Amino acid sequence: MPDDNNRTREGEDIMILPEYPDMGVPDGDPSEDVTASPYPDPANPLPTPSLPGNIGTGNQGGVPGGTGNGQWPPITVYPIPILPTPQGNQRRYCTIRFLNAAVGYERIQISLGGQRMVNGLGYGELTSYFIERSGFRDIRVTDEMNGERLLSADTFLLTENETYTAAFVNGVNGPSMFLMTDHSCADRYQRTSCVRAAHLSYNAQILDVSAQKGEVRFEDLTFKMVSTYKRVLSGNQEFVVTDAISGIALFSVRQQIEVNQAYTMYIIGNAYGAPSLEAVFARDYSRLEE
Repeated sequence: MPDDNNRTREGEDIMILPEYPDMGVPDGDPSEDVTASPYPDPANPLPTPSLPGNIGTGNQGGVPGGTGNGQWPPITVYPIPILPTPQGNQRRYCTIRFLNAAVGYERIQISLGGQRMVNGLGYGELTSYFIERSGFRDIRVTDEMNGERLLSADTFLLTENETYTAAFVNGVNGPSMFLMTDHSCADRYQRTSCVRAAHLSYNAQILDVSAQKGEVRFEDLTFKMVSTYKRVLSGNQEFVVTDAISGIALFSVRQQIEVNQAYTMYIIGNAYGAPSLEAVFARDYSRLEE
């Protein structure tokens, strides 16, 4: 009888598992409403990691005030923090990280449930994961560059043991948070990893993403669409983003894919001005089947 693994070709959709990794929480009194954080002091979080590159100015295209030219040299993959295992804490937790993908908003502050989580998150920057209580939680975003003006206030149901990325994106009624689930991904091959693509550019048309010279394709991505995971060979891979209608290549990036990992390629930027369309690669906190 043929092996199921041998019947699975590169580039096919990867099975999504319902299981997620156990997540640690800091020790403490469960009755206290303390925000769990990968930072040493949740009341005074450290600066979030930044993408390299020069940030310019300008206001072009269909989204407010461009904040840079979008040209970043090698894409940064943010590491997954190693967190302690919970001991005797009966609260229910999930993990969440934040991405500033909104053109025109250079530096934002993010609060969750009334607790300040992030200070000065720049455009194109992504935080590490935070451990947070599950349930209905309010996420508020303020503008650090404009007297902490309120930019958005959203309420999301965060499920126990789930893992999320919340992206701040442009929209027809102004910017808002968009919540994505960082699913687990099963991959039994020894030389591959799981990769998916997320379309977060408000004014970009329908997009296609291809890798391995077209052998792997993420097709017909619309705004706020997150593809399924696909199997991609490890090594230095080129990802080409094209207009799905015309087939015109818009940009390409190269990314070092490590074995047995899960990645998301976030497509951000202004399709008609600065900062131009670019990709932010991030390693997802998800359990790969061994």
